[in-house]
Amino acid sequence: MKVKIYQIYYDAMSKSHIDPHCIAFDNSSPPRENEFEYGVMRRLYSGSNFVDADLYGVLSWKFFQKFGVQPSSVASCLGSQQDVDVVICNPYPQSVFFDNVWRQGERYHPGMIDVAKEIFELAGISTSMIDLEMRETESYCNYWLANDRFLDLYFSFSERVYASIYRNKHLMEPMFEGVQDRYIQAPWFPFIFERLFSTVLTAYRPAFKVLKVKKFG
Repeated sequence: MKVKIYQIYYDAMSKSHIDPHCIAFDNSSPPRENEFEYGVMRRLYSGSNFVDADLYGVLSWKFFQKFGVQPSSVASCLGSQQDVDVVICNPYPQSVFFDNVWRQGERYHPGMIDVAKEIFELAGISTSMIDLEMRETESYCNYWLANDRFLDLYFSFSERVYASIYRNKHLMEPMFEGVQDRYIQAPWFPFIFERLFSTVLTAYRPAFKVLKVKKFG
């Protein structure tokens, strides 16, 4: 199984943490500010970069810090796997106290569920997807790998969410300028988008073979 992993950096410090066996992606001058990992993912997807491997991943430079091993080590372990569609690397397994990534988000980013449901409604996506139980698909920080079949499904939802945000001016400030986390200076956008993975996978779980990789350290 061939695995292709991009790892994002944006300055000299973050670049120094890139796994040399991954593809370094310079995000120091993004076309649109504060889109974080999703902005990179959609640029790669729209640029037809996911065409020559079995599994693809777009990870932050903090992967080793949060997960305990380098991304290439995860990729090596997958070499002998067959027929895996999605690989979950959940950096926060203590979140099993929550049965849903949105309810976990509501705990740490109050108001998230109402914001997400408004965006889903504007995007023409059923808000019932936000209420599903997600214990078996829980993941954060966009630490996941997937094949092109799942990526096509994922982007069919995520791009509708993306478009609905940019079409509605009242969402722009909280999505890109507010501070919605106690530890980092980040607005709603990354926290909304990192939860779309578990949401989409849960809704279509029977259609995909999923492998969960245990956190190290």
